[in-house]
Amino acid sequence: MLPELVRDFAADSQQLTPEVLICMERADALGKGISFVIERDEPEETDTQEPAILFGNIVEENLIETAPVNNTFASEKSVETEVDGNNPQAESAITVDPESEYDQQLLEIFDNEARGHLSVVKSFIENSYQLGGNIQISDSVQRALHTLKGSAFMAELTPLAELIAAIEKTIKEFRAHLVPADNQVISMLEQGVDLIEDALLQLQTAPQSLGLKVDSFLNWLNALHNQLLSNSLKDELVPELSSAKQPPGQQAALFLASDLDLLLDASSHLKAWINSIALEELDQFKFELKVLAENANEAGLSAMAELCDVLLDVCVYLETHETSLPQQLLPPFTDGFEALVEMMNQVASQQTPESPQTVFSALREALESLLLEQTSSAAESPRAKSGDFSDQETEQHSE
Repeated sequence: MLPELVRDFAADSQQLTPEVLICMERADALGKGISFVIERDEPEETDTQEPAILFGNIVEENLIETAPVNNTFASEKSVETEVDGNNPQAESAITVDPESEYDQQLLEIFDNEARGHLSVVKSFIENSYQLGGNIQISDSVQRALHTLKGSAFMAELTPLAELIAAIEKTIKEFRAHLVPADNQVISMLEQGVDLIEDALLQLQTAPQSLGLKVDSFLNWLNALHNQLLSNSLKDELVPELSSAKQPPGQQAALFLASDLDLLLDASSHLKAWINSIALEELDQFKFELKVLAENANEAGLSAMAELCDVLLDVCVYLETHETSLPQQLLPPFTDGFEALVEMMNQVASQQTPESPQTVFSALREALESLLLEQTSSAAESPRAKSGDFSDQETEQHSE
């Protein structure tokens, strides 16, 4: 049943059934270091109640039975389970040994899932090196560590789960305070991945003797956590020095305070441009795009800066070539501003915005098509004039 529980957990479709409740009781007992006994009740007459009511009774009875356990924990710990030969119910009791072997099938499922989540963290580390470091920690890293932590606890791999929990908590707080992934953070992630992979190798050979030497790592992790958060809080408390000391990740919030009213309501303005482009609005669009692009570059948000530049190119084209917005340019131009607003929302929620390649492609194709039409029209105009001039000469000669 444990592999099915893991799959339900991974799919976020857990269901509380009597069997699951028994597993929960067993896990609680193992965590407290006491024996867990499953008592088989005497057969009862068939109950005609609805399944939901029956399940509610099971939960209620379970709460009644477990209530005194918490109050008499110290006394029960020293009591050994005895089987009374004269008591049929006692004879059918099953005692689960807390030192029982790990379920090999469950370990295989956990190993595959763990390596998949670690690949997400490794991909982020590699991406950081390619971009030169100091990038914003992506939400995919936090989600991967969070899911891996839950899987480790479900598989009863407590030492490994506690290690992952410490890393995930640090990453979560770094993202909350916009602490970028500098060399120290990347080194911490690399060492954490190495320790987790060492644990996975141990589980393949000796799952019952899982031993992790993580004390020095956890001490360093705690010191790094305190240091970087302290620096972040100092920058937040001293705004006049933030421009000089603020890491690129924290500068990602600067654009939120900018006056970008026109960009946030771009679609309503662009529809009116089908008849005639409002030059004052066009100038304001260009100004806001330049401001946003500069802030995005300072914050290390290259995808957002690139989209601003493309939209700015479209504005320059309209200013120099058009008096109204061409119909074929309206959909991709509108989608571009909507994608820009979506990227701003992602940064506001501490997520790393992704490059909208489909929007880039649509805008470039529309611009290339318009420029090609204008080039063709310009090439045809001299020919038409030349033809008119030849006709005039022919008429003169005929006269």
